[in-house]
Amino acid sequence: MKMPVQDRSHYLRGLLILIRKDGRISDAERLFVERVGASLNFNREFTKKAIEEVLANRHISEQPPVFSSPLFADKFLVDALLIGTFDKELLPSEEVWLMKVATANGVVPRYLETRHSGPNLQAAPQGLAVEDLDLDLEF
Repeated sequence: MKMPVQDRSHYLRGLLILIRKDGRISDAERLFVERVGASLNFNREFTKKAIEEVLANRHISEQPPVFSSPLFADKFLVDALLIGTFDKELLPSEEVWLMKVATANGVVPRYLETRHSGPNLQAAPQGLAVEDLDLDLEF
């Protein structure tokens, strides 16, 4: 299934919202979002600028992204949970927001149900969930 441009935008915006929830952006979060941006075929400079400005940019809506397919929402939640636990814990504000994303998309948040054990980041797969998607590159 091809991922339309609008869904790619939702994916990147959703990750930007998530990384600003704790009021700071770590180097690991920055690199992760840059990698996702590249996977989604966003211009590298655009992605970097969005990351740099996300803490101060209140024009980015906090509304959960609603994807055109549950598959895209599921992939988003996998990547979002991974980035949300870079600091070894999922903050309550991050968890609540991710649950809203799951609900808005009609997705069972199975990844959030096991969050207390936390992922082993050293054993985490190198590939991102988004990298498994077929992007619709026609603009």
